[in-house]
Amino acid sequence: MRASWGSAELATTQLRGRFTVNGDNSVTPPKFASVCRMLWPDKTAAHIAAIAGHDERTAKRWLSGECRPPVKLVLAVLNELL
Repeated sequence: MRASWGSAELATTQLRGRFTVNGDNSVTPPKFASVCRMLWPDKTAAHIAAIAGHDERTAKRWLSGECRPPVKLVLAVLNELL
């Protein structure tokens, strides 16, 4: 990995789009997490990880609100509710 020794603006421009500092603000984590915990009270992260085909650590990040869950998972949760 190459390091930028230029200005802070140059480093920000190069890294833009690769990560988010404050997480993804377009999802409301308390609602998604509370619905998932209502449906699967025991081992919630393990259940949604199995549905989405990802690991449990990623599922914990979805439940905490760090990043947006995939559409496949959201549709599976809605299907389970209906």
